[in-house]
Amino acid sequence: MKTLLPPVLSLIGMSNVGKSQWAARLAQEAGYEVVDCDHLLTQRLFPDPADCPDLRTLADWLGQPGEARYEANSRRLLAAEREVMRAVLADLPPAATARPRVIDTGGSVIHAGADVLADLRRLTRVVYLEASPAQVEMMYARYLAEPKPLIWGESWQPRPGETAALARARCYPLLLAERSARYGELAHLRLPATSLSHPEALRILLEQSRVDAH
Repeated sequence: MKTLLPPVLSLIGMSNVGKSQWAARLAQEAGYEVVDCDHLLTQRLFPDPADCPDLRTLADWLGQPGEARYEANSRRLLAAEREVMRAVLADLPPAATARPRVIDTGGSVIHAGADVLADLRRLTRVVYLEASPAQVEMMYARYLAEPKPLIWGESWQPRPGETAALARARCYPLLLAERSARYGELAHLRLPATSLSHPEALRILLEQSRVDAH
């Protein structure tokens, strides 16, 4: 039996937790090829880059729960997310000798469907970058100040007579808790997102991601 690095790592976790920074370091310091799922998702929804130059534009297009356009556009976004993930998984390296690849997933990958998530776990080594309490507080404050495109799932639970803005402020912590639980169930490995600043962070990630092969 020998121990190998898996040909593909998948980074999961909330938006702004640092997945792209981890992916960039894997590329720069360990030769990994990066698959940027947020970029692929935006391309699929808006083939002309001029139509959606940044996440702010995507957030405005999606809308927020309680707004008329949100239901239809969230369905479109989820369908595109599922298509992107299926295409990414279909294009994985065929053997452990291929150049290693890291999939930088979007925060809503958890809603891509049970079959897609099963394939993600079966075909890649899934690493959950877990937000610290301080990062969770920062995400909450940042979302209230400037909402990002977000799929709420079952976490959207407005109360009778409650405004959409108040419901978003109350339900966002529920969303973070729900996603944390689901990310944890999907992952092979959990790492504190803040450990990226540790000088040995990549070595620890790669060592803990190794798999045994006969």
